[in-house]
Amino acid sequence: MLKKRDGFLILFLISLITSFLFVFTVNLFADENSECFKCHTSTKKLIQITRIIAKERPPTKSEETKGEG
Repeated sequence: MLKKRDGFLILFLISLITSFLFVFTVNLFADENSECFKCHTSTKKLIQITRIIAKERPPTKSEETKGEG
């Protein structure tokens, strides 16, 4: 008969293997030629994109600061 500790060990091993297989498959089948993959894996490009978006959007005031100042 399995002890409680053995059950946790088996569950841990199964979850570890499942996580490894998931990460491995996602990385294996990622299309490196897609625009999403290029931008979201490059820190430099992500920073550039967020700066461009910040410049294009007008600054907004939150409801909490309306009427203050």
